[in-house]
Amino acid sequence: FPVTIEKSVYGPLVMGEVSHKAILAPSQLAKEMSYFILGMILSLSFFFSVVFAHTLSKNLEKLKVFAHRIAQGDFDIEATKEIKSKDEIGILAEAFDEMTTGLKERDKIKNIFTKFHGSVITDTLMDQEDIRKGKSCEAVVFFSDIRGFTDFSNHKSPEEVVAMLNAYFEVMVGIINKHGGYRDWE
Repeated sequence: FPVTIEKSVYGPLVMGEVSHKAILAPSQLAKEMSYFILGMILSLSFFFSVVFAHTLSKNLEKLKVFAHRIAQGDFDIEATKEIKSKDEIGILAEAFDEMTTGLKERDKIKNIFTKFHGSVITDTLMDQEDIRKGKSCEAVVFFSDIRGFTDFSNHKSPEEVVAMLNAYFEVMVGIINKHGGYRDWE
C-alpha cells in the first residue's frame, strides 16, 4: 500500500492508504468462523437429539410390548433386564417389574382359590379390598352331595332325574340367596 511522508509543524507526518477490504478482513474472518462454529454446534445438537430420541422411543416401544404381554397374562417379564437406563424410563421399567411380581402373586392366589372354590367365589373374594390385604373374614363353604344319586340316576328316566335335581336346586338356591351367599355349580 502506498505511503507518503510530509513535513508538518509538529514534525514529519506519515500517511498511508489501506484498502477498505484489508481493514475489514479480520472481522470478515471472525464472522465466517462464527458461522462455521454455529453450524457445527447445531449439527452436533441435531445429531445427539436424534440419537437420544431414538434411544428413548426404542425403550418406550419395549415397554409398550411388555404392557401387551402383561395384558395377555404373561407375568414372567423382567423389564429391567431389557431396559438399563437410569432415567425416568429405567424407573418405569422397575415399576413394570414390581407390577408383574404383584400380578403373578395375585394370579397364583386366584388359581388356588378357583381350584377349590370355583370362579364366581374367587372373583368375588379377589374384588374385596380387605381380603386382598390379608384380613380375615368369616365364610361358610358348603359342599353338597346327594346320597345315592348315581344309583337313582341309573334307574330313573332323564326327565325324572332333571325334575329331582331342579327341586333340590330350587330349595338350595332359595336358602343360599336368603343368606346372601354365592353358588358355584361345578
